[in-house]
Amino acid sequence: MKYAYINNDRIVHEIIPAFADEFPGIPVTERYSKEFLAHCLELADTIDVQQGMEFLPLKNAFAYPLKYTGVANAESSAGESVTVEVSFSEPGTWEIANTPKVPVNKTENSITIDVVPEGESRIELLFTEQKFGRTMNQVVTIHGREQQSTEVNA
Repeated sequence: MKYAYINNDRIVHEIIPAFADEFPGIPVTERYSKEFLAHCLELADTIDVQQGMEFLPLKNAFAYPLKYTGVANAESSAGESVTVEVSFSEPGTWEIANTPKVPVNKTENSITIDVVPEGESRIELLFTEQKFGRTMNQVVTIHGREQQSTEVNA
C-alpha cells in the first residue's frame, strides 16, 4: 500500500509508502496529520503513479499533465465555441477540466482526450447541466470521423 499526496491542483506532489524504513512499524496514519492525509489517496502498490503526474477524477487514473501549445479565443461569451489547440508529447490519457465552459449558464464541461501510439485518437466530451432540478449528463465520444452520443439522466 502507498499514498499519493495530491493538493488542490490535482498534481501528485509526493508518493508516501505505508511503512518507511526510517520509522519501522509506524504506519503512515501515525506519521502524518489528519489534515495532510485528507489530501492523500490510498493506492495499491500495483498502481503506476509517479511524482508530477495528474490525477484524473473522471477516469480515476493518473497521467502526465497536458501541455498546451496555445489557446485561441479563450474568453468567449455564452453560446460561442472555444477552440483549444493542444499538442501531446507522448501517448496517454489527458483531462481538461472545465475547458471550454460553453455556454456559461450552470453548465460544466470537461474534455478527456486519449492519444494512442498509432495516432488514432479518441475524444470524449462530458457535458453536465442542471435543468429543472435534475442533473443531465451527455457524453459525446469521437473516434476518428465517427461520433457517438449518449445521454444519461442522473
